[in-house]
Amino acid sequence: MGARSMCRRGPRRSSSAIGVIWLGARLLTPTSPTLNGAPEAVSDHIVNVAEFDFGITRLAGEFHQDWRNYADTPSGMVHVWISELGEPRTEKVSLLLEDVRRILGSALSGASLEVLWNACAPSACPSGLFGGGGRGWLLQVEDIARTWLAERPGFDCGVSGCRHAPLPGVFERWIKEAALSGGLVQEGVSGPDFSAAWHEIAETVCPELALRVAVRCLLSSNGSIPAHIYGEMDRQGAIYGYGDFLVSAVEYLVDTEPPESPSQEL
Repeated sequence: MGARSMCRRGPRRSSSAIGVIWLGARLLTPTSPTLNGAPEAVSDHIVNVAEFDFGITRLAGEFHQDWRNYADTPSGMVHVWISELGEPRTEKVSLLLEDVRRILGSALSGASLEVLWNACAPSACPSGLFGGGGRGWLLQVEDIARTWLAERPGFDCGVSGCRHAPLPGVFERWIKEAALSGGLVQEGVSGPDFSAAWHEIAETVCPELALRVAVRCLLSSNGSIPAHIYGEMDRQGAIYGYGDFLVSAVEYLVDTEPPESPSQEL
């Protein structure tokens, strides 16, 4: 089939624009240079959809305090969200299914999944109230996405392994420090539990997904971000093939105040 380009990027990322070829539910991608010149595998599934958030993190963002105005049940809300997705809808639903299957295929406990969901949902809408805890809820989401995709003949619902480059160590350390200090997660979510669950996502599931979880968590908590940490997030988002508006959704949270200089005794 014909080649497609990655989602639009601004001039600051034009040098790393990467071509992709859509094959059913798969993408074949070349490698892109990292900041130090070493080649890294680029996403094999992000295409035309990464301008803004996507997948399970985008779905979590839909469960704000007014979600019951749109659906009677959580599963009903998933159906509503899918029905209102813009094109390319099939690719967007496949990304949701891929996220969910990667998570369910990991060793993350139901309790850890609940912590991650509650940190990402804007109103701390607890997945435990949806029936079956964190894993039970994701199984419901998986079934809805799989059933929807199964109605599209010839579409491959399989999930490929995660080949994304690791997150910078400085960013991972900041996540732990910010979570433990209470400045990262919204009220009602345990910082230490979130930190442990987030690092497990980053190390054992997919670092690209972990970056989206961090962005969604910050949007929900309105926590502040040091400028150098935001810079790391933005650069990593470019490596992952994001468009201009996924990471920049939290740019307004960047702390522009310079750090206080230590006082000097005269």
